[in-house]
Amino acid sequence: MHYSMEYESYLEYFIRLRLYEGFILRDLRILKKGDDQSSILVELSLPWKPQVTIGYKICALSEDYTKRAKLKITVICEAQCGIIRDLLSDRCSINTTKQTFSDAYRHTIFRLLETDRMLIHVHSFNSLPDLFRLPPELLKEKSLFRYVIKENKAVLTISTRELETICSQNVAAANFVDFWRIISEFEERLWQSWSQVYTFRVILTHDHPLPPRLFLFEEPNVKVTSQLSLAVFYDMLAQMTTFSLVHGQTYVNGVIRRMHYSMEYESYLEYFIRLRLYEGFILRDLRILKKGDDQSSILVELSLPWKPQVTIGYKICALSEDYTKRFI
Repeated sequence: MHYSMEYESYLEYFIRLRLYEGFILRDLRILKKGDDQSSILVELSLPWKPQVTIGYKICALSEDYTKRAKLKITVICEAQCGIIRDLLSDRCSINTTKQTFSDAYRHTIFRLLETDRMLIHVHSFNSLPDLFRLPPELLKEKSLFRYVIKENKAVLTISTRELETICSQNVAAANFVDFWRIISEFEERLWQSWSQVYTFRVILTHDHPLPPRLFLFEEPNVKVTSQLSLAVFYDMLAQMTTFSLVHGQTYVNGVIRRMHYSMEYESYLEYFIRLRLYEGFILRDLRILKKGDDQSSILVELSLPWKPQVTIGYKICALSEDYTKRFI
């Protein structure tokens, strides 16, 4: 046994998450402990490496998998004794190859723990009022967070000193900001691995006028920009969504339900949709190169804004003037 954890959550959420990650349902049993007490035992397995399987058991202390209940989760490494010893051995006692194998296994187990905790965190949205009630001090026009560069790394921080002061004086606002900070810091690859993702592409209009002599070699730094349409697009997102996590990057659109309490209506967020913006490749240069009367090629230069102050360049040189044909 590698580890055992207990959570208060919904069995169906964990089963769905593990199936997204590639786990296979091995066994499903309903255990009776008395006339009025029963539990569900679910056994899942993940073929991880040759001769190594990760077993994942969930015991829910309720027969209704759609209700919130106490869950006991056990993760087991299923392999031969020698392999298990290598996976769990101390760093100093194994060679480089075995160490890489052991590190990969530890990373897999750590990722399981991370996604479990993130799942609990996300679904606490519907159970804790401070997480789905927008603090009145929060201005819709301002984002909660921003990125700053520290030691050559982009670090997420609270956007303004004013918001920091509000969080230090208001517990509800602090809980709200802390909840969404974890949402913002969660790795994008994990979001995409177990969430429903819909992609929409938006083509922005270029700024006017276009820069002169755009594709000349003597002016390599001349670029086509879309700052005006991008600003309009950001303003539109700010109006359409409930609030902004990071300006120009992540937005939250909450679905609001109104409940009637003591002759008054109270609004709260029932669930939320997360909007994440990505900048796609931008065409920077397109040239047709002539090497002779019968030989020509096409040179295409693309760029991808990857991180703050970091851009990935991508060049394609095709040895033919006809881009619709197969060539090198």
